[in-house]
Amino acid sequence: MNNNKPLVVDLDGTLIKTDILVESLMKYFMVNPFNILRFIFLLFKGKSRLKSEVSRVVDIDVSLLPYDNAVIDYIKRERLHGRKVVLATATNIKYAEEIASHLDVFDDVIASGESINMASKNKANELTKRYGDTGFDYMGNSMDDISVWEKSSKAIVVNPDHGVLKKANKLGNVTAVIENKPPFFKTLVKALRVHQWTKNVLIFVPLSAAHGLSDFSQLATAFCCIFDV
Repeated sequence: MNNNKPLVVDLDGTLIKTDILVESLMKYFMVNPFNILRFIFLLFKGKSRLKSEVSRVVDIDVSLLPYDNAVIDYIKRERLHGRKVVLATATNIKYAEEIASHLDVFDDVIASGESINMASKNKANELTKRYGDTGFDYMGNSMDDISVWEKSSKAIVVNPDHGVLKKANKLGNVTAVIENKPPFFKTLVKALRVHQWTKNVLIFVPLSAAHGLSDFSQLATAFCCIFDV
């Protein structure tokens, strides 16, 4: 049976197993270490302004992001039944549109601009304005998504943060839970990239031999090599 209500999908922690803001900030600081000062200034201007600034400076190869294949498969099954699928995220519109174009499974994109951070109640209000109260189903994972599930017809919970599933269940509209998160220790080891430590240490050997460890610009270049900036 066809479901005419659109399926709305969150990005960070739901469609991808990471956070775009964290990924982009790492590169933002590496491009110019003095961007840390700029970052502090922008925090007082609001998250949407910060994300907009970072997106102007930093490019991300969206093909390399850790996508959740279970979520993508779920989306593809729903599209086969004729459903409209919308990517709705607090991530800046630049990255959101690049991801949507890369995956080619979304019919529309809702994301943060320079003045609005499309998270929590802002996202819920935008979706309600477009599709009406309970006029959409929503896939999410975090406490910020509780506000959106309150307005959605059905809630699909993906690898929920601590305490999220308990709160979502109280809403009474959870219809599916996708949990495929690996054990914490395995995730931590992968994130730390232990297997690359030896290679990374070797980057600093020439610097040490040339007495370059005190040269800030050379150190910055070395760190850029480690993080593939």
